[in-house]
Amino acid sequence: MTISRRQFLQFAGIALVSPYAAQFSLPERAVAHGRALSATPVFASANADSQILRHLWPDSITPISARSGAWYRADDGYIRKTDVQPLMLDAPTGAPAPVMSPPLIAEVRAPATSIRAWAAADAPLVTRMGHGAVAPIIDLLPGQINWYGIADDAGDLLGWSQTTDWQQAVHQQPQLPLTITLNQQTQQLTVAVDERQVLQAAVSTGSPLETGVYALQHRNAGTIRSDSYHGVAWPLQFGEAGTMAGVYWHNNFGARVSGLAVQVPTYLARWLYGACGEGSTIVIEP
Repeated sequence: MTISRRQFLQFAGIALVSPYAAQFSLPERAVAHGRALSATPVFASANADSQILRHLWPDSITPISARSGAWYRADDGYIRKTDVQPLMLDAPTGAPAPVMSPPLIAEVRAPATSIRAWAAADAPLVTRMGHGAVAPIIDLLPGQINWYGIADDAGDLLGWSQTTDWQQAVHQQPQLPLTITLNQQTQQLTVAVDERQVLQAAVSTGSPLETGVYALQHRNAGTIRSDSYHGVAWPLQFGEAGTMAGVYWHNNFGARVSGLAVQVPTYLARWLYGACGEGSTIVIEP
């Protein structure tokens, strides 16, 4: 069953309240999927004590059609919300993905991608990045299978990934003077433009943040990491050490999670990065 972009964002805990936010880089309608963040059980009902019907392998995907509290409805059962990353993937066109010429900034369009030590499917695995991760592409190795050389946060070669998993990162929405309000107690973020509310979203904060009003500044995409995770998406800087960015490795938004100062879903991070214009601020509340 296909759902609308607005319905999908509601799955992800994001409520749109203004046309300003309509330009999320998501299909207008598509089948929603959940990407398993680890070995994930599928339960017979929305109860962790119910029968486990099967397990999803890490990074495998399954259609999800509804959300009820802390659960997603799958085709044959229920999955805990925190166990999967919700995705809204473009329908396959049958056309090969265009091969881009480095250097450029790109994002993972596949549910996930493997970064290998060299350009071969059986090469040692360096790491994996989930859907929406952002990284610099610094090299291209053409062949029967094309491979990109992916850079780490320092700009050095991290490893090699198949080109079909990536797309060029392009922002098309207008930049706006955003006012972002973050309530640490509720773990909710509100975005306003010209004092008119645009959206509300569940987020995760790491350690407690000092309250105050901070100017927002763009950091170069693909230039930071969080612990062992590469490909942190679309970072915005505030204050001395505050970074707000998209994460693909958890879906526990609405609760504190160790790591970056402010963590948001990758598709929200993409919109915020593109829309954040001159004069944008973030208000940190207790």
